Amino acid sequence: MKGIALIGMPCSGKSTISKVVASRLGYGLLDVDEWIVAHEHEPIAETIKNKGVDYVLGLDEQCVRDHDLRNLVVSTPGCA
Repeated sequence: MKGIALIGMPCSGKSTISKVVASRLGYGLLDVDEWIVAHEHEPIAETIKNKGVDYVLGLDEQCVRDHDLRNLVVSTPGCA
């Protein structure tokens, strides 16, 4: 019942690899970048520009806290 978190630099392939890992393990997938974009209705770069890095880091934390991470592959953001 453990989850897996993928971390890395921006554009390192976390989102791509997380989809494959989740599919092979039969786990759910949480792409934090995608969650932030859906939450803010704009690209992350725009959110950082408009509201600051600290705001986006708070969204990262909120996203992870709002989800049950068991049996979940989490693709963490590399933006901030």
